Amino acid sequence: MKDKNHPEPVPSASQVVVLPFLAALEGLIKDQTTSTFRLTMHRVATWESQGHFQQLCTYLGSGPKDQGTVGRMLPVTTGIIGYAFEHKKIARTKRYASNELLLADLAEDMKANRETGQPEQTPPSYLAIPFVGSENEVILVLYADCREFNFFANNQLVNKLAAMCRSLASLFDWLQESEALPTIQNFPLEKGTPIKSAPTVYRRLQELVEIPVPRFKAVTSFNYEIAIP
Repeated sequence: MKDKNHPEPVPSASQVVVLPFLAALEGLIKDQTTSTFRLTMHRVATWESQGHFQQLCTYLGSGPKDQGTVGRMLPVTTGIIGYAFEHKKIARTKRYASNELLLADLAEDMKANRETGQPEQTPPSYLAIPFVGSENEVILVLYADCREFNFFANNQLVNKLAAMCRSLASLFDWLQESEALPTIQNFPLEKGTPIKSAPTVYRRLQELVEIPVPRFKAVTSFNYEIAIP
């Protein structure tokens, strides 16, 4: 019986094609902080005619890797990735003058979301970078969080991460158009109506950033599998 939160597995090829990229981002972030952090990629996928976020691969970062979260599906209004999805812009935690001010806003946001956790135990820094397709639809969203205060408020760091994401989008466009690797193909996913629930973004904490997002020209969904002749 399938887990209701993991109704469909993510093809191994789809995971493999993003994991080396995420490992490169992991290395960049490790060079910038000694704090705990994690990152992963979500794709937009359809289940029973409804569009969801689906976690594409394991979390990378300072913690252990765990395949248990791979394939889980979430409403497209979930957290900061939902905020980036809605606006098709990079979203991050804004800069705060003090940790006390951040915790006060976070407490209000958690209360508004009816969350029961403690603000002090929640990461203070978040980032989401959407990958937008040729029809202006979101195809992927990079997610990251970090325990370092004001970590993603660093414009230089976010610009570097966004530039790497734009290069990745360009590479996948070339692979799609050139068919340079014919035994690995991106099979189209069905388009579904995005399933929504009450947004859970921390609205006081997060801001949209006017940094160019990665855009695909040829890729319309993300579903790489081994092609059998």
